[in-house]
Amino acid sequence: MTQAVDAAHLRNVSIHTVNGSYIACCEQGETDCPCTCHDAPSADEQLRTQTRAAVQQAPVSQAEIARQLGLSTKHLNQMLTGRAPLSLVWAEGILGLCGMDLVITVRPSEEQP
Repeated sequence: MTQAVDAAHLRNVSIHTVNGSYIACCEQGETDCPCTCHDAPSADEQLRTQTRAAVQQAPVSQAEIARQLGLSTKHLNQMLTGRAPLSLVWAEGILGLCGMDLVITVRPSEEQP
């Protein structure tokens, strides 16, 4: 890594390679960044966001959800914040304890061929 990449990494900034150059995109602002990381959220990000919101609004605590699933509260928190993978199976279990159902919808792409 270059010094710029090392410095950006220490500041928790996203680093991308665009046309062979390293880009610290958060330093440039989202509107000036040529990378695609500022496009629509990925399915993983959407799943995590919706699951985290359900946990925050749940009638039971995060600790109770973790206990019922056999997880540590630390690991559940890591799944909800993206520091550990959140699979569909785990999301379904978490959402179920929050009184929610996981529904997956497939639709035609908005992009025209």
